[in-house]
This record gives sequence, structure tokens and C-alpha cells, in this order.
Amino acid sequence: MCSSDLESVAETLGLAAQCMETLERAFGGRTLVAGRGARGQFDGGAELHLRLYARADPADIARVLDELGMDEPTFETIETIHGRANRVRTAIEGTVVTVLRCMPEWWEDRTRDIVTGRPTAVRTLEELRRDG
Repeated sequence: MCSSDLESVAETLGLAAQCMETLERAFGGRTLVAGRGARGQFDGGAELHLRLYARADPADIARVLDELGMDEPTFETIETIHGRANRVRTAIEGTVVTVLRCMPEWWEDRTRDIVTGRPTAVRTLEELRRDG
């Protein structure tokens, strides 16, 4: 990876940390970044898959993301290994940000893909801060 790629990954993970910290503060829950983004792997346009473990209304999640300067969100309901879950999808400066609202009791399964149940990479806010 060249230095500009490393800077881009660092900026994207910095955005993830900013979103995660804001969501945790707003809803008193826990967050993580999942999948390729957790490994710092981004192809072309970056996409962050965040999970918010809190009993938060999707409209309130969208409001918090809007306050961060993100684009108008879209809302989806997906089937997960735990049942249905709401997802808020938005973007900022070319980076797509998807926040999946998970119930707090789902935290035990955090290292599993929320749809397939297979193991997946995840990083908490504390891990992002520690690893730089």
C-alpha cells in the first residue's frame, strides 16, 4: 500500500470512530465496525458497516447522522440471525455509512456476520482508538 492509500484508510477509520463515538454518546449503547472495514480494507469507494447495539429508533439514528453532516438517509429492514433489524444508510464525502440497529442482547454474537452467522472481522471503538 502506498502512503496515500494508508492515509485514506486512516481517514475512513477516523470517520468510523467519529460516528461510533457520537452514536454511543447519543444512545448509551455499544458500537462496532464490521467486515472488511474492520480489517482496514476498502476498495474504490469506501463503505463502513457499523452496528449500534441499543434500543434506538431508526429515525433518531438518522437525525444523529444528519447532525454529523451526512446525506439524506434511506431506511431498510433486513433479516438477521436474530430476526428483523433496521438499517440506516447514508453517505458523507463519497463514503457510504450503514448503521445496523442491533438489540443489546445480540452483543454476545458480535463476531458473527449478522445475516449469515459466519465469523467476521469486527472492531469496537476502543479497538479503533488503540490500534490507531
